[in-house]
Amino acid sequence: MTEDQAMSDVNPEEQCRLLSEENKKLSIDIASLQLSNRSLVNQNRDEKKKVMDCRLQISDLESRLKTLESTKTELADCQTQAERLRASLDATESKLASTERRATEAESLIRVKDSIIEKQRNFSKELEDQVKNLTEETEALKSKCGNLEMNLKEALDRAEECDNLRELLTAKSKLLDELSESSDGIGESGLAAANEFFKAQEAKMTEQINELKHARSELENSLASLASEKELLEQKRNKSA
Repeated sequence: MTEDQAMSDVNPEEQCRLLSEENKKLSIDIASLQLSNRSLVNQNRDEKKKVMDCRLQISDLESRLKTLESTKTELADCQTQAERLRASLDATESKLASTERRATEAESLIRVKDSIIEKQRNFSKELEDQVKNLTEETEALKSKCGNLEMNLKEALDRAEECDNLRELLTAKSKLLDELSESSDGIGESGLAAANEFFKAQEAKMTEQINELKHARSELENSLASLASEKELLEQKRNKSA
């Protein structure tokens, strides 16, 4: 027997009461469902809000992630630049050390050069003094040589005069001998006196000639010595120059 048949078997009042109770239950269920629906709507709204918040957070995180990636890239670039700068700094420090070392070597070379220049200056001054002294000595020797040459010339002239006098004396002696042989008017005493006089003059002239020859020899030796000294001085002067 179906439910409709059971309801038809119940009297209308009972049926109305049952329907009323059923209606109340349905109303309660509907109210409960409406409450549940409102709760679900509110919950759905909250969930949507949470989803929106999550999306916003995700967007913010993605933006931050992009910023972080960009920062990471910039950091990598900065690290690369830092490494390049470090390498450049190392190279610069190496060049600076090399430059300082070369500067130190240059200062040492400059000191050595200054010392050499000072030594050369002193040596040049010494050479100038030596050249000056040699020049003075050379001039003195030239003057001395000139005086000796004049003395030698005078001695040679006197020697030539003595030779002429000797020849004249010899000629006079020969003439006297011829006169003594040919003349009878001249006495023996006069001839002897004249002979002695001429012999004394001849001896005196001979002595003077010997002295002049000795002086000539000494002057020639002095000239040879002075010429040798002059040659040595010229050699020293050429070496100094």
